[in-house]
Amino acid sequence: MLKPFEMVDLENRINGIGDISINGDLESKDLKISLTKLLHELGMPSHIKGYEYIREGIILLYNDPSIIGGITKELYPEIASKFDT
Repeated sequence: MLKPFEMVDLENRINGIGDISINGDLESKDLKISLTKLLHELGMPSHIKGYEYIREGIILLYNDPSIIGGITKELYPEIASKFDT
């Protein structure tokens, strides 16, 4: 959201986030497309640095929720490995 904005608009935007979802068990290609649309709807532009890392992290967590407890020891290293960084 761009400033200035009305508090009512902020409230509506926050309430609307709950309406956005990724449906069911999707194939990885469909999941990536759905997630890209979701991130754009949330206002995250795809040209920012780290966008692909964020998207990949969400996909990894979607596929294996157990790694949420090991963000720095499991998730970050896996993303770094995939993007060779």
